[in-house]
Amino acid sequence: MRLIIPKENKQAKTAKSVVDKLKYSSTLFGHAIKDFEYFEGKVENYYALREEAWEAWHEYNKIRNRLIEAIERL
Repeated sequence: MRLIIPKENKQAKTAKSVVDKLKYSSTLFGHAIKDFEYFEGKVENYYALREEAWEAWHEYNKIRNRLIEAIERL
């Protein structure tokens, strides 16, 4: 059985923290875009803004996934 040394333990905790924060921020971003639907008909260019926001969310998720994969390879 291999013992985890403090440096590896800190790296594992930090990796988990980073992954959790990346996933949580994605969730918050998605909920914010969903909540933006309240402003339909009240904001100029609503549909263009909403579409742009969803595109940004998808791009964020691609980057998030690449970061998570890089962390998991450590």
